[in-house]
Amino acid sequence: LSNEKVENQVIQVKKAGEWRWFHVNAVFFVDSIVGVLEDFTEERKQEVELIEINEKSKYDFLTGLYNRETFEKEFEKFINKDYDPNKISAIFLLDLDNFKKINDTFGHGIGDVVLKETSNILKASLRECDSLGRLGGDEFIILIQNVNTLKEIYKIAKRLNNALTKIYTKDNQSITLSASIGIAEIRKEKSLKETFEKADKALYKVKFGGKNSYFMEEKIIKKEVKKLTRVLLNLHLFKLMINIQIF
Repeated sequence: LSNEKVENQVIQVKKAGEWRWFHVNAVFFVDSIVGVLEDFTEERKQEVELIEINEKSKYDFLTGLYNRETFEKEFEKFINKDYDPNKISAIFLLDLDNFKKINDTFGHGIGDVVLKETSNILKASLRECDSLGRLGGDEFIILIQNVNTLKEIYKIAKRLNNALTKIYTKDNQSITLSASIGIAEIRKEKSLKETFEKADKALYKVKFGGKNSYFMEEKIIKKEVKKLTRVLLNLHLFKLMINIQIF
């Protein structure tokens, strides 16, 4: 090589048992190399730390689920990219029944364990495409994406109710944990705040109607009724046509 230049290349070198980062600026001659090594290890460490802090800020510190801000971004991403108006998508607002009793009776340490177990159960019960977040305390939020029928929404909610019903026992005291779920249909023209408020109202009805169940936002039901009405009407017309032809 003759008069070849290397400018601002990054290399990693192990020095005294520690990996260090260098910028390299050099000129290669036939029989020698002239250049400068600039150690930027500390700057590199700071960059990595900032990246890690930024990543951690997206998640709930206790459960590792999305926090409120990140969930809102995931919702907007779904609305703008993956929302299918011909299918049903919904927000599930989930609140743990008797969680305060567990905290008061067994202590906050056990309460934290319960929240972690709940998050693991929810992750195992949902599809990879669905989004899951913790809003704080014992309140969780779920985005169910693009299912075909209302029956599937019910099936998911029932599965979550069954999976989250559990008895916690300590010092001969037992408390049954369960979940109340409020559900609202997602409409592209409606904001997350509007959808959240509908799910919250549905959750309120469950909490004061016996808990350990779910309630679905009415418009989703109306949509299914309209579909069924169209099917029945078409069937009725078909029968009339057959009768006319036979006559």
